[in-house]
Amino acid sequence: MVGVSGPLMRTRTGEVTVRVSSVEMLAKSLRPLPYGKEEVIDGQTVRHSGFADPEQRYRQRYADLAVHSEVRALFVARSRLITTTVNGIDIVNVYIPNGQAVGSEKFGFKLAWMQRLREFFDANYDPKTPVLLCGDFNVAPEDRDVHDVRLWQGRIMFSEQEHAALQHIKDWGFTDAYRLHQEAGGHFTWWDYRAGAFRRNLGLRIDHVWISESLVSRSVRTWIDKDPRTWEKPSDHAPVIAEFE
Repeated sequence: MVGVSGPLMRTRTGEVTVRVSSVEMLAKSLRPLPYGKEEVIDGQTVRHSGFADPEQRYRQRYADLAVHSEVRALFVARSRLITTTVNGIDIVNVYIPNGQAVGSEKFGFKLAWMQRLREFFDANYDPKTPVLLCGDFNVAPEDRDVHDVRLWQGRIMFSEQEHAALQHIKDWGFTDAYRLHQEAGGHFTWWDYRAGAFRRNLGLRIDHVWISESLVSRSVRTWIDKDPRTWEKPSDHAPVIAEFE
């Protein structure tokens, strides 16, 4: 499996494609596809790695990805994390899996993903340098981060296993930027669409901005912008905004 990058363009038939400028190997093929027949395209003879019929070829390639669990897991894991560096700050934005239900297969995947995230920081970053981790963590860390502790205790996004996995990531050297400026509970970033949850403030604080030690003294304020949640057809999340000197 490879990843390609380049500008978007359209084919002669109007389909959107990419003019490839670089290619990165993401994972070796676990089952090579058979070679198909030669085709003449724009006067050039092309031999496809797969089937000659385009529709059959594309479907088979997607099936090849779907049936190999190792490739699929790598693809899913990579699609949940993006990194960049801005003004000397290494930023890692994540979308931690929801986990569906405690004890489910997806719950196990969530815990394993969180363990890999800690290993990712161990291997690629130094806690003594400016590092910022942000995104949808799908975990409310403390009692004050849920609207009803008794209701959520042991459920997905507020289980002991998730708390332990989250703390393991935090122990790398992170501080919750929001808690530097707001200690009170009752401030949330996610509300269910049902039962008037947003209007009644029945939410969870599961979206976070965590920072390494060198950024703590530079943190001016961090707040939850609830206004977008009031818009027509909003996300069920509200953004968390952090300001630094």
